Amino acid sequence: MNYLGKFDFTLGCYKEHPMWPVPVNARFIPYHMGIFSVTGGGKSFFARHEIIPLLRKAGYDVMIFD
Repeated sequence: MNYLGKFDFTLGCYKEHPMWPVPVNARFIPYHMGIFSVTGGGKSFFARHEIIPLLRKAGYDVMIFD
């Protein structure tokens, strides 16, 4: 994780590596995000249980979800 530089938050972990958190730099949060997967792949779960808590911790109150 030291090679990835400074990050403000983490978002879950890498597949099959529970000790490797996915870093999130707060500077990039205001940009568009995309969550892509097949039907039943967990997009809504990921948005509800990972993305929304991350945005709340970062101080955001509104998210437009389409």
